[in-house]
Amino acid sequence: RPMRSGLPGHPITFEAAKGERVVISGKRLLIAAGADLLSRRHIVIRGFIFQEHAQEFVEGGGGAQILAVNAEDIVVERCVFDGRMNYMFSGHVYRSRDVRFHNNIFLSHWSTILATDNLGTLELSRNTFLGPTIHKLYGNRNDRVVIRNNLLGENLFPKKELQYKIVAVGNQKLEMDFNCYYFDPKNKERRFVDYGTLALDVAKAGPLPDGSERERFGAKGDLKEWQSRYGQDLHSFIADPLWENPGLIEKLRSRARGWPDRTFDYPPFNRSDLRVKADSPCLGKGENGVTIGADTED
Repeated sequence: RPMRSGLPGHPITFEAAKGERVVISGKRLLIAAGADLLSRRHIVIRGFIFQEHAQEFVEGGGGAQILAVNAEDIVVERCVFDGRMNYMFSGHVYRSRDVRFHNNIFLSHWSTILATDNLGTLELSRNTFLGPTIHKLYGNRNDRVVIRNNLLGENLFPKKELQYKIVAVGNQKLEMDFNCYYFDPKNKERRFVDYGTLALDVAKAGPLPDGSERERFGAKGDLKEWQSRYGQDLHSFIADPLWENPGLIEKLRSRARGWPDRTFDYPPFNRSDLRVKADSPCLGKGENGVTIGADTED
């Protein structure tokens, strides 16, 4: 919990020492937040590994590995969020302004980022999402949401009904492009976005099956329909990212029987474990020729 805020153009930066593996630990579910940024402004969080955090605070409030409530100008970059020990969020952003998640790796959360009622821009850029249970982003009633150059891997339980990679409902502005979506071939649902307009009462509406919505859109692996109806993801594609070590990837996004359980030991992993092959469709295919997904240099 930072003691104070930074200044515009002069943020306070918390950064892992170069070449070191610096872990922000929840001590096997005893601590609910890795970084509690309540009412803080102009903060940068860079280069840490977050793991083993609890789902809720002892006093009953919600927890997340990055908790940004009533915050402003927050940048989270080049971090690794390991959610294998608990059913929780990596980021919870609420009633904040201008929050950016850039070049991070997210592994096996519930909904990876929950973002509601935020002003300014919520940006997800060049991140790799691997194995959340339900959504990579659940974002509703935000001023502006930008999702670009992200690698959105398969969800943890690919056959779960009405499971979307992105939920974006009731946002003022939505900008999605240059993303790579991957679905396990065994996944028959293949849903990648659940979208609703501002006119929708998001307090009452839940995810709806295909064909039943009037102001919502759930794309069942049909990227062309999403592109033509809303002009989103015009340069995005659905493809296997071609992991360099697919066996390890499958192991990382899997769950042990009886999970969640604080007694399980989850082996550590590095950014380099999520490398893609030299012929990956993500290399150089992002905006302005960048690679889609997070960098994998340790």
